[in-house]
Amino acid sequence: MPRTETIITLFLSSPSDVAEERDICESVVTELNATWSREFGIRMDLLRWESAARPGFGQDPQDVLNSQLLADYDVFIGFLWGRIGSPTPRAGSGTLEEFEHAFDRFVQDSGSVEIMFYFKDAGIPPSKVDPHQLEQVIQFRETLSEKGGLYSTFNDAMIFEQSLRAHLASLIQKFASSAIESIKDSQKSDSVSEHKRSDEERTSSSLLET
Repeated sequence: MPRTETIITLFLSSPSDVAEERDICESVVTELNATWSREFGIRMDLLRWESAARPGFGQDPQDVLNSQLLADYDVFIGFLWGRIGSPTPRAGSGTLEEFEHAFDRFVQDSGSVEIMFYFKDAGIPPSKVDPHQLEQVIQFRETLSEKGGLYSTFNDAMIFEQSLRAHLASLIQKFASSAIESIKDSQKSDSVSEHKRSDEERTSSSLLET
């Protein structure tokens, strides 16, 4: 039997040092889609540049990604650990530029996008520590509180997976409630229109009889 689905588009933003968490995110989304999409009529669509972006040209590579991936999404999910990423002509890194884009949307209309940010607090192998990159991560994390943000921290993959699953489940319930309210409003509007048409038809019929 045909059914209607509400699609929630999630955009994944992070440097390369949290590849494991990016894969976990995709796994959790796939799991929740399989178990909850039919019950709630909601499906999550995950955007990650590795699979969603296509070759193209722009002012720079990040500009190409921006034009292809940042046009329309419902939820921004950001991850940082020991690296902030490579700078772009417009921001300290691609991740920071993507976050600023999402935050600007939020400031203009708080209902237009959900922003979820995660920081990995696990130890970094000494050979991979970049003090300058790590300092930028710390500075950015401090600015989130100043912007009114609440972020989540984790120190291993299992804790992150559990937290993300709970957070996305909560998100699905929120969108499901909104979808139900929209359906109710639509039904009320249809009912009012139907009553109005019926009244007009009765009035027209009475005029003809007289």
